[in-house]
Amino acid sequence: MGVLAGLMLVLTLALAEVAVRVFFPQLNPATQLVFYSANEWNVPLGWPGATYRHRHNAGDFDVTVTFNELGLRDVADVRRAGAGDWLYVGDSFGFGFGVEEHERASSRLDSLLPGVRVFNLSSPTHIEGYGRLLQYARDLGVSDSAGVILQVFTGNDLFDFEQVVEGHTPFTSRLDRLKFRVSTRSALYQAVRYVVWNLPGLGDRMAASRATGAVEGFTVRFDETVIASSARMTERVLAGRTGDVLVVVAPPKSLWFGSQQQEWQRIHRAYVQAVREKGLPVLDLADVVGAEDYFPVDGHWNAGGNARVAEALFRLIGE
Repeated sequence: MGVLAGLMLVLTLALAEVAVRVFFPQLNPATQLVFYSANEWNVPLGWPGATYRHRHNAGDFDVTVTFNELGLRDVADVRRAGAGDWLYVGDSFGFGFGVEEHERASSRLDSLLPGVRVFNLSSPTHIEGYGRLLQYARDLGVSDSAGVILQVFTGNDLFDFEQVVEGHTPFTSRLDRLKFRVSTRSALYQAVRYVVWNLPGLGDRMAASRATGAVEGFTVRFDETVIASSARMTERVLAGRTGDVLVVVAPPKSLWFGSQQQEWQRIHRAYVQAVREKGLPVLDLADVVGAEDYFPVDGHWNAGGNARVAEALFRLIGE
């Protein structure tokens, strides 16, 4: 009986998976944003020429993401970058999670700078990965004379890089890895998440909890070793470049909300100070953005936040 019940459960789930894909194609994981790291640079890139839908279950955003032939989200071709131009290298914030391509900080900055182009190399990785993205650009023929805006997110970019393994990504826990694998393979999983987020009462409570930073998923702990190692890695990534460089430090929304607010502030300030002590120019976005510049539930900048960052960058490097 147990075997029969198990087979019936598997069959039911399989039929439900097929039904969701047929009747709700917008939940098909094949149409959802996904990255591929199986490349010689070991960085997350998009499938060349592919277009995906990027949506948030709580309704924060529903946008389109298109990758160019290089696997980057940019209508411009980074191979055309030269001296005086800028490469914007960052994680999901630089990539523009939740906003259309033209609404990103890099795209807005490109439109503000006369006679100067801004190319986006961003992908969901961390500081060491930014170095690999810059190496990708070098291998494409981009000169080190191009300027670099290196955007670091203190929410999950900081590690003891002497201890992490090659190819390390922010998905460090087994649960995180499992959720990522299921979410990129199962339409049924996407449907269940959508239903949960939109249940009257429950969805509102979950959204309110996320919006105030009450659910952060892990305990934050200041670690001098992590700060020092992250600052060294930042310096290493930018070493040897002949063009201008600027480190843009983005804080998590938890800087303003949540039970661990003070610890987040301590971490953020310490990293900013450590990078400045390396002699690198820094734009601290804790002085630029506020909680209103993030999505209500999701932790990324909304369109207004991206615009605010672009304006701050323009004031610093464009005037």
